Amino acid sequence: MSGVSLNPMSTAGAESLATWEQTSAVAKAEEYLSLMAFSETGLIEQLEYEGFSTADATYAVGAVEAQGAVDWNEQAVYGVDNA
Repeated sequence: MSGVSLNPMSTAGAESLATWEQTSAVAKAEEYLSLMAFSETGLIEQLEYEGFSTADATYAVGAVEAQGAVDWNEQAVYGVDNA
C-alpha cells in the first residue's frame, strides 16, 4: 500500500505531546495499514484487541489521518479487491 508513513509522529510538535502508548499505537496502526485494508472503526478495534486503550487507538487513527497517511476510500477498495 502506498502513502503510509513509517514515521509514527511526523506532524510538527505532535511528538512532544504524544505519550509513549500513543506513539506505539500510531506505529502499530501504520504497520497494519501497510499490510492489509481496514475501515476506521476496524483499525480502532484491532488496536484495542492488541491491548491499546480506546483513547490511544482513537488517537492513533486520528494521527495517521492527520498525516495524510490513510485514504479510507482506498482502504475500502483494497479490502473489496482482496476479499
